[in-house]
Amino acid sequence: MTRGALWSLVLWGGALVAPPAFAWQPPEGVPPMSIALEGDSVRLRLEEGWKTYGPDPGPYGYPPVVSAVESSNVGTWSLDWPVALPQESFGVPFSGYARDVVIPLSVEPLDPNLPARLVLSWDVAACARVCVPVSGTVVWRARPSP
Repeated sequence: MTRGALWSLVLWGGALVAPPAFAWQPPEGVPPMSIALEGDSVRLRLEEGWKTYGPDPGPYGYPPVVSAVESSNVGTWSLDWPVALPQESFGVPFSGYARDVVIPLSVEPLDPNLPARLVLSWDVAACARVCVPVSGTVVWRARPSP
C-alpha cells in the first residue's frame, strides 16, 4: 500500500477515497507537533490535545518513519523509544503518546578521533480531530575530544 493510500485510510475513516482538493491546516497554521534535537535525544513536542503513534502502533496506526538521509563518520545509530501507552483516536485503539516524548539517540562514530554528523529525516502523524502528517529533520554532530 502506498503512503498516499495509507493517509487516505487514516484521514478518511478507513474507506479508500480520494481526499478533497484542499489541505486541512491546524488552527492558525501552527503545526501540531515539532521535532527537535536536544542534546543526544530527539523531542517530539505535541500541542495540547494532540497525540502521535509509537513505533509499533497496532493495525490501524501510522508508525513513525525515521531515515538517515546523510551521515559522515557514522558507524551505527539507534533510537531508544520509550514505552508507548494505549491511546484512542476516532474510537480506534492504538499505541502511542499523548504528550511530549523524548527519544534517546545513540550514535557510534566510525573513528572517534574525527568529527561525526548524522542527519535524520522524520515522518510522523499527529492526531486530534484528524490526523495530519508532520515532517522534520534533525542534525546530530559530535566533535572529537581534545
